[in-house]
Amino acid sequence: MLFRTDVYEEDGELVIEVEAPGVPPEKLEVSVGEGVLCIEAALPRRPGARLWHRRERAGGSFRRELPLPASVLPSLGDVFLRDGLLRIRLPLGRRAEADRVRLELEREQV
Repeated sequence: MLFRTDVYEEDGELVIEVEAPGVPPEKLEVSVGEGVLCIEAALPRRPGARLWHRRERAGGSFRRELPLPASVLPSLGDVFLRDGLLRIRLPLGRRAEADRVRLELEREQV
């Protein structure tokens, strides 16, 4: 599975939008370290004992790393998942954090 993404700057923040259909929030992990955003997810595996005519939706564990185009402050970032779209907002600024920072998924925005 390839997480299709859009990355742009808006209002002093780096915004990353990621398609993550079917990914349960508890199976999603987002972290930032050394200028790289890491997204990890797990989708339940679907039974393989069926007679498949087409199988395009994979299950299992997935990981995507995206180099960040600007310095960010990950400990001040927000992560939301709604309707299969993961939105990560990271304030722009000098990166003082050398360690990997895990970003907590917030409750769905209404």
